[in-house]
Amino acid sequence: MKFALFLATIVISFSATANANDPPLASLDIVAAEHELLQYRDNGVLKGPTIEILKLLLQNQQLVDKTRFLPWARALLVAKTQPNTLVLSIVRTKEREPFFHWITKVSNLERAFISLKSNKTATITTFEQAKSKLTVVVRDSYSHRSLLKQGFSAQQHLYVVSNIELAIDLLLNNKVELLYTDPEVIEHYFEKQKLRAAEMVNFTVFPETSRSSYIALNKESDVEILEVLLLAHQRIKDLPSYHFLINN
Repeated sequence: MKFALFLATIVISFSATANANDPPLASLDIVAAEHELLQYRDNGVLKGPTIEILKLLLQNQQLVDKTRFLPWARALLVAKTQPNTLVLSIVRTKEREPFFHWITKVSNLERAFISLKSNKTATITTFEQAKSKLTVVVRDSYSHRSLLKQGFSAQQHLYVVSNIELAIDLLLNNKVELLYTDPEVIEHYFEKQKLRAAEMVNFTVFPETSRSSYIALNKESDVEILEVLLLAHQRIKDLPSYHFLINN
């Protein structure tokens, strides 16, 4: 409710804005994976804090409405390989630096190993302990890549799926012992079921997993598009509405 009321009060005007009629932006493609806490469709309407930040950035609903939702692995591939493509809510990592211009931050994230309270053998306190369990992750997500960097093997330690709904289903049906993802995703899932996550699952969070996610542009994109987007970022970066969307 707080979020919805706040959005209703946002009134912003710029002397010059990025919009769909700007020639540089006419060829812009926007991709994302659907995420109930960041960006999603509700009866065909684009919603979520990242969408609201995109609106602030572009200041044109027609341009925002071009956003295409794809499975994350496909969205990432499109964004990495196709110039003039903007990708939403991508975690900034060293491995991704060569592929993107990082336009503006959209969220602060942390990751957790989630286990069912009913599964007493799945509790862990270290990454090494987690390697003795089967962990489900979403393919090519930050969670997936970060576990691979920690020495997890796709063959030995991980069950890789295409979306978070499948991952949650596997955990709840005891097909895997752990799920590695954003803990807020799980809390939101149980809220929708009118249940308390704290009564159903354990969260094991390691401080070193904290990261930020961004709206990013393919690095081979037209320089005119980059300039328009960077200028738009400069216009919104100090707005209270922008910082509210990142932190709430």
